[in-house]
Amino acid sequence: MTNFLKAMLTTAVVMFGLSSGANAQDDEMILKMKNAIRPAADMITGGQPAKEDFQVFKQEGVKTVISLRGENESIPFDEAAEAKKNGMNFVNIPIESADDLTLENAKKLSGVLGDVKDGKAVLHCGSGNRVGALMAVKAYALDGKSEAEAMAIGQEYGMGSLADALPAILAKMPTEKLMSKMPKMPKLPKLPN
Repeated sequence: MTNFLKAMLTTAVVMFGLSSGANAQDDEMILKMKNAIRPAADMITGGQPAKEDFQVFKQEGVKTVISLRGENESIPFDEAAEAKKNGMNFVNIPIESADDLTLENAKKLSGVLGDVKDGKAVLHCGSGNRVGALMAVKAYALDGKSEAEAMAIGQEYGMGSLADALPAILAKMPTEKLMSKMPKMPKLPKLPN
């Protein structure tokens, strides 16, 4: 291979690496967490972390672990206890299916993320799919992003198969922007008995 081709290939690899979400495994952070990525400097997302990952999270400055796993999902250890043992808050917002991708759950997530002040957060489900989908709902319904922007954010945060169902979910979803423009209903007078 000529030096010119090597230089072009290296440039393409560097440009692609800077423009895409960073793989958490490439940050010298070795995790057993499935599909671990770092879509933002203060966020690690992916599938179920292993018990050993909590020590790495602590070293990374993680303050809050947010699980989207449902009650019926098997987790091999007490995740809340492991988070506490490592000095982290633990929050569970169960997203068991596409039916749970609601404005209410997006608001819960937004509130938790807003409470993470000086530190990082880990947001996970079983694979990262529900993480990305809920981040897309939050982006669309609360952050004022377009459907296309929300879908891109969802994919950046790990959304996979739920991308097929998400456009229909977003189409039915009220947005904070829309709701803030709706007139308030006047109070009706009480009717005599």
